[in-house]
Amino acid sequence: MNKYMRWNKEGVFDFKHFRDTVLDKDITSSELIRTVGIDGLKRYEYEKRMMNYFERESKKDSKINKGTFIRNYRLGKSRFSGVGEKNTEQYFPHQNFGHNEAAQREFVKSVNKESLKLQKQVAQEYLDKNAEDRKNITPEEWIESEKVGDKARAKFIKLMERKAQFSTEFFNMKDLFNRRRS
Repeated sequence: MNKYMRWNKEGVFDFKHFRDTVLDKDITSSELIRTVGIDGLKRYEYEKRMMNYFERESKKDSKINKGTFIRNYRLGKSRFSGVGEKNTEQYFPHQNFGHNEAAQREFVKSVNKESLKLQKQVAQEYLDKNAEDRKNITPEEWIESEKVGDKARAKFIKLMERKAQFSTEFFNMKDLFNRRRS
């Protein structure tokens, strides 16, 4: 992949090399951030989880071939999916909400749009679940569904405001990695 990530002949990730060249360094250089990025940290975690899984499975069955296990793991349901491979219509990045006023306005606009969708969805789900006669909804049932939808919308907006106030602009990749581990 790059000079920071290596695998041996069996396909085993070189964790020591990655720690020595990335995690144990002062990783503030733009070249390192651009090359490794969040996907690199996610790949490190993925490889670590895979090897932990292999170790557990090999204790159960000592005949497991490491290379075959790794190949099957990577080709099966547990494929690696980096941030760059996410569907941008569904993935919500958690950074850079307010780097300028236009970005702040765009963020507020998108939160309002999504919160209104959520409000309608939750109110409808409430009615579907709780209305005795779905064709003849009583005013009380309608009012209660609106309250439940309003509450869900307010909770969503509050959550998004907290995310917007949490700035990662002063974090380096090691900080982000450590936050994910905790």
